[in-house]
Amino acid sequence: MGAKWIRSQQWDDAFFPRWAWPAKFVLRAFSSIWLAVVLLSIVSLFGILASVPIGMLAAIPSWGVYVASFLIVLVVVCGGLDWIGRRVARGAGAGRAGTFLIRFAAIGAGIAVAWALWYAFAWPALRWDPVSRTGVRFFADFCEQYRGTVLRRLPGLEMSELEFYSWWPLRVVLILFVLNMVVTTVRRIDFEFKKIGVLTVHTGIVVIALGSVYYATLKQEGDTLILAGQPDEQGTPTPGPPVMGFFDNTEVALWLAQLGGSGRGEWEQRSLAGLPRYNDYALDAAGPAIRAESRRDLDKGRTLGLTPTARSARPLIDDDIAVRIVGYCTYGELRPTWVDRTGEPGAAQGRTPARHVELLTSLPMGNDAKAAAGAERSIGDFILSPVLPGARVGMLRGVVSVEYLEGAKPEYWNLLQTKLPPGARHGLVVSVPGSGVRQVVAIEPEQTIDVPGGWRVSVKELHPEPPLSVITPGFEGATSPVAIVRVEKPAVEGAPAVAFDRYVYARFPELNQDLLDSTEPDGTRGMPKRRASDDSIRIEYVDASVLSVVIDGGADGKGAARAILRQPGRDATVIESLKPGESLQLVPMVSLRVGERYDGAERIEAPWPVPERDRDRQMIGNHRMALIAVEVSTPAKDGKPAFKTVEWVPHNAYHPTQPREDAVRAVQLPDGRRIGLAFGRRYHRFPGFAVQLRDFEMTPYPHSTQPKDFKSDLLVIHDPTGPSRREETRSTSLNNPLLLRVPFRGNPDAPALANYAGWLVSWVAPNQFKLSQTGWDASGWNATKAAADRGEAPRPVARFTILGVGNNPGIYVIAAGGVMMAVGTLWAFYVKPWLVRREKRRIQAALAAGTWPVPGKARHAGAVGGPNDRGSAVVADVRDGARGVGEPAGSNA
Repeated sequence: MGAKWIRSQQWDDAFFPRWAWPAKFVLRAFSSIWLAVVLLSIVSLFGILASVPIGMLAAIPSWGVYVASFLIVLVVVCGGLDWIGRRVARGAGAGRAGTFLIRFAAIGAGIAVAWALWYAFAWPALRWDPVSRTGVRFFADFCEQYRGTVLRRLPGLEMSELEFYSWWPLRVVLILFVLNMVVTTVRRIDFEFKKIGVLTVHTGIVVIALGSVYYATLKQEGDTLILAGQPDEQGTPTPGPPVMGFFDNTEVALWLAQLGGSGRGEWEQRSLAGLPRYNDYALDAAGPAIRAESRRDLDKGRTLGLTPTARSARPLIDDDIAVRIVGYCTYGELRPTWVDRTGEPGAAQGRTPARHVELLTSLPMGNDAKAAAGAERSIGDFILSPVLPGARVGMLRGVVSVEYLEGAKPEYWNLLQTKLPPGARHGLVVSVPGSGVRQVVAIEPEQTIDVPGGWRVSVKELHPEPPLSVITPGFEGATSPVAIVRVEKPAVEGAPAVAFDRYVYARFPELNQDLLDSTEPDGTRGMPKRRASDDSIRIEYVDASVLSVVIDGGADGKGAARAILRQPGRDATVIESLKPGESLQLVPMVSLRVGERYDGAERIEAPWPVPERDRDRQMIGNHRMALIAVEVSTPAKDGKPAFKTVEWVPHNAYHPTQPREDAVRAVQLPDGRRIGLAFGRRYHRFPGFAVQLRDFEMTPYPHSTQPKDFKSDLLVIHDPTGPSRREETRSTSLNNPLLLRVPFRGNPDAPALANYAGWLVSWVAPNQFKLSQTGWDASGWNATKAAADRGEAPRPVARFTILGVGNNPGIYVIAAGGVMMAVGTLWAFYVKPWLVRREKRRIQAALAAGTWPVPGKARHAGAVGGPNDRGSAVVADVRDGARGVGEPAGSNA
């Protein structure tokens, strides 16, 4: 125990009264070494929790039982064999060497025997079998569930690695460690010249800890996409638009724009601090799905209610418009989903009647006990709307078609019952109005049909779906089998010849149209002239190639339904009464059940989580494949009811500099205002500079197209909007990143010392950025290079480059702490021993000459700490016979 620490404790006892013992305890705790050990252990634990799955950590008690059981067997067996070995050695009269060899052999054999016994008898009983759930495994379900999940990924934490190491508990631990180091140094170590080493090491540790806290607090990382300008006549790119900032790799934001009303259409970002990363929350935030296949339990009932933080003092959307994040899908895609809005307040726009239809089977499938026993199970279901052509038909695996109508037109219902020739899978019903001609013909491609009256119909193509998407208003997204036929009629009695192609839709006869051989009147587009189908000849298409069911729910869908069932190549069967909940057998062991009808169903886009096995690990935890549910609401005002709606918004990495139409959602408010929603990364502005892309070059390996290096030539604009605007040309590449630092500009009217202090601060301020090459326009470069190789372009060019951006706040502080530790360590291990030896020789010489003061007089023990005083210890060491070598008694590093 050092003399200074004894004096510090004596001061504590004298200064603190008895009632102030908590303060004395805290002071002594911060003066102790054990507190430093505890704090450093917590830091190590942080590192373990950041990288080791908690499922593995939870398995430690189980492995402790395994190891303890083996140690028990080991001790018993080895102890017994060692006892036998000693008895044998004693009986044989072996010496020390012989006894050692016999006992060594006995223990070695004991280890082998113990392992064999434990593995043969104990391990089979202890080993955990997850199938039969036998053996020893504490927290078995927890270990299995989280065997690949680290602590920071659990619900409630949801942190990236950078966020976890920047979390406030670790900062608190580091600050406590700094306080512990400072207090311990002041109260335990003498401030002497020869102890500069240990003082420097302690100071370096403190500087590193403080620098780490500073670094973690202000660290920024991200990237920016920089566009090139249009190439000039020589093919050289011109400078693109200036880029004023970059997008954060960790932090995300909700982007809002108000369109119409008082809005200006500008985008405002609001921070989403606390947004989840690794777990799903409230996947049914926009409404519970009414389709059985869409019911998901992946969110475990977790809910979310996050209010974005405004980053601007002057918000760009009206104050009465509130936004919240109420759902999160960590890795998914948007799919059309039906929700039930029946009875909910609000506008009825988008709501429609719909029917749930489910396909069932009793075929044995897999290991399902119910299926094996003949019980029915669902193999697919549909939500079908009779008033939306694009949603009235469902197809299962291309072999079962289900169509739902309410109040079917008689002519269409009769067409569905048309009797085709035996075995026919495709048929045409051709009639000539006013002539009594009506033919039902089985058809195949390239078949020709002669119709009385001079008409000839040739089958050109048969398609199970429209070859081109239907864009007719009201029929968007509709699907139907299509027959493309050629219709011809020669000229007769002065009437001109007729020739055109007709598109015949099986489900939507009203969409039938003719494509004439002539082009549009203006002749500029060169497209065939289209018209509604000619009434002179009627052609209807009956598709019997798949198992199809058409259900008519009646005029209002409330009562019993009727249905038409047609198996491939067979006649249609009419079922006149089909009650809700009743099943209709389609084929043996496969049936269809008409489910519940919803008066106010709405088709929305909702998240569909991607299975774990299909996920790209590089896209996990960074929101790149995430979706958020944004709730937009307004209060009741001026007699108008309150409004609230939820929209799922996908992530766009470069919004708004590179907006994507499919990633922006617009919400129409009842008063006519429109709110734009986008989900992206938080945008940071560069401090005092901007960059433009002047040129880009890719250097391949010799005799190869494999990239070796990328180089972006940049135009750096300092103070782009200020009076001291200045431009310079710089470059960055894979092996040579660009370092940009905002230069310190001193105040000529300020004192020199103040300017010097400002210059020092500028070196540790978070305004030094490194720009490194992380991405490039590979497709554009390769395409233009191929054109250049053919002589069609002067040179290859890239349309954009992606630069990684990062700052290093306080890196020089951390480096200075490292230098202090290195210098202090060298001093403590080399300079201090030399100084001590030199002092020892000087004292020895003074004692020999009789000139050294007698302890207790000139250097009284009470004045310097009693018998533990460093000088007195040296003298005592010399008087006890030391001859100028060795370390002084009581030395402290």
